[in-house]
Amino acid sequence: FVNYQDPTTGATVSGQYDVIFKWDPNALVLKPVGLLGCYNGSVRLHVSNSVTDDPIQGAVVTVAGQTQTTDDDGIARFSGLDGTVTVRVEKDGYSSNGFTVQLGCNEEKRVSIGLMPTP
Repeated sequence: FVNYQDPTTGATVSGQYDVIFKWDPNALVLKPVGLLGCYNGSVRLHVSNSVTDDPIQGAVVTVAGQTQTTDDDGIARFSGLDGTVTVRVEKDGYSSNGFTVQLGCNEEKRVSIGLMPTP
């Protein structure tokens, strides 16, 4: 278990990881430079009707190959993610929507998406 400050983002990361170190010959110490196998990002999606703003229950949401159906509140949650992930949202009676989300190590993103009803 480590607490680690990511040199790229400056964020403090806590968890069980393989930490990559680089030898600093001037200070005679090992300095952490990155994490190996960091797949702890998560996305919480809220899907709603873009006209009424009501939550959409039963929308099919796919994130990085994982598929879930939104709950009564229009929410779907995904974890074990890292990097740029593709999101696809579909529901009968609505236009589909797709986009990408960029996640850092241990980062949680909350995303709201509105679907337009089809005639």
